[in-house]
Amino acid sequence: MATLSKFNSNLGYTVKIIRKYLAAGIITCVLLIAATSTAFALCGDVSGDGQILSNDVLMVARASIGTLTFISDQISRADVTISGTPDGRILSNDLLMIARASLGMVTLSCNEAVCGNGVTEVGEQCDDGNATSGDGCSATCQNDAKDTNAWITIPAGDFIMGCADANTECNDFDKPKHTVSLSAYKIQKYEVTNAQYKACVDATVCTAPSDSTSYSRSSYYSNAAYNNYPVIYVDWNMATTYCHWSGIGGRLPTEAEWEKAARGPSPREVYYPWGNNAPTCSLANAFIENLCVGDTSEVGSYPTAASYYGIMDMAGNVREWVNDWADDTYYTTGGPPWNDPQGPMVSPIGCKIARGGSWLENAPTMLQVSARFRDDRNILVYDYGFRCAHN
Repeated sequence: MATLSKFNSNLGYTVKIIRKYLAAGIITCVLLIAATSTAFALCGDVSGDGQILSNDVLMVARASIGTLTFISDQISRADVTISGTPDGRILSNDLLMIARASLGMVTLSCNEAVCGNGVTEVGEQCDDGNATSGDGCSATCQNDAKDTNAWITIPAGDFIMGCADANTECNDFDKPKHTVSLSAYKIQKYEVTNAQYKACVDATVCTAPSDSTSYSRSSYYSNAAYNNYPVIYVDWNMATTYCHWSGIGGRLPTEAEWEKAARGPSPREVYYPWGNNAPTCSLANAFIENLCVGDTSEVGSYPTAASYYGIMDMAGNVREWVNDWADDTYYTTGGPPWNDPQGPMVSPIGCKIARGGSWLENAPTMLQVSARFRDDRNILVYDYGFRCAHN
């Protein structure tokens, strides 16, 4: 049990005792107003029993130049997570305040967050109840988010598809640029991982990858250490089956949908998902002067390279299958109008399109959002993966 004075003196918070009138009567609450924007390290378990229960009073405020906005005064059910931002996370600029009403006495307890208990506690941005080692109950909580591979909504509207005007290094079949109008859709934030694909295999819907290794690892697909790495050795047909699976209920994105998710809305004509700065090994897993990694990376390992919409790994790591057939002349013969294009009906070369480049690409142009790759839809290699979309 930590005393009130200890929190006040050690953490430099101003403590105000106020009285709040609730349905049950007058109770005593503690408001802790942060002097700075540093993280507030007080746990949500007031009673010390490992849970936030209805007999605990939880109040959350956002510290903004002395302004307090109350989100909730009382918890009416067990295991409730409340934060000062609408994104469901407790961040360093949020203020968490907790008090327990007990005959006018206020006591505070601070237990360390428990990874894998399914409760998002202070110090966690999420907790999916999975306590697997490395599951992401840290401040970044990356792995928990990767477990579910969030759907990111891409709003309806226009975007610029193809080689940007100022870009002199595009391939001919990436030209000409053209304005495309798309309906709203959703796309997965991350490339599909080994663990996610394995769930479809375990459901006897998907076929296991043709090889369980990766380029440099003798054990990859079935190795839990690589659960959050992109699944590889899957062809276009296998990727399509996974996205259609009821556990996903989606499809492969069209080529246009993939590029809008990578580039952003009109009038943006950036070369790369992050902008126009040249690729570095801190922005993408590719071959940049030398191999950055020499194999796949865990999905989401390059947060500063996220696209306009927050989509991860859209340059490097693995090439990603999209739905379209490949036709080098499509940009000159397919439109206008360019409204929700589905690509050519057939491919004169019998290939499908892939996007995004891989860890093996040795030219910056191959990492550009407009770069197009065509390959046999039955090919099974160590640098091809995918992500799904749905309407």
